[in-house]
Amino acid sequence: RRGRLASGQGAPRESGPGRGLPRGAARVGSGALRMPETTDRQPDGGERIAALDGVRGIAILLVVAMHALYIAPGVGVPLDSVYARVCLLGWCGVDVFFVLSGFLITGILVRSKGTPHYFRNFYARRSLRIFPLYYAVIALLLFVLPRPEATGAERLSLFFYYQNFVFAFGGEHAFDPARLITWSLAIEEQFYLVWPALVFLLPHRRLAAACALAVAAAIGLRALLLMRGFEG
Repeated sequence: RRGRLASGQGAPRESGPGRGLPRGAARVGSGALRMPETTDRQPDGGERIAALDGVRGIAILLVVAMHALYIAPGVGVPLDSVYARVCLLGWCGVDVFFVLSGFLITGILVRSKGTPHYFRNFYARRSLRIFPLYYAVIALLLFVLPRPEATGAERLSLFFYYQNFVFAFGGEHAFDPARLITWSLAIEEQFYLVWPALVFLLPHRRLAAACALAVAAAIGLRALLLMRGFEG
């Protein structure tokens, strides 16, 4: 009997594979356990990257801190203080949002490329997520709340998402600050109009080259505008 136990003969046997194991676990190889995957997946099948949620949170704090400077003089915080100068760096939070959005949207488009209703599914999801709240806020700012009057040109730009050009060339101080913050949404929508078609038409290698070219062009254009004094 002792010999049988040492060799494994006569040891208690499980009545079925995985008996007594955590749900979803299985035995592989020489009896090692393989636990079920716990990866959080997006509705489009992509894996959720939890670290990006932290980056998004930091970007939100940066933007909120910068906009809080509008009330800084009223609460006794001088605009030339170290705190105010640090908060002025919050503009980069919006840029972080743009980078995150480009990364995530490109991933969604690449994974769904070649599937039925590629364009319809993408634009339907984006529209349902953005349009209802955006147009509700615009209606409040234009027709309900006591805000500075908007010109016909500004209203049209708000309805069709090109107010970033109107604000840039008209001077931001000429517009209501509550409506001025919508410039970033205009850029986002313009990105949605162009990028899905490029991802659909270009092979992976050419798409990567297009991304690299766009980064280089953006840096070059930014440097040119700064040298021309575009931002004052």
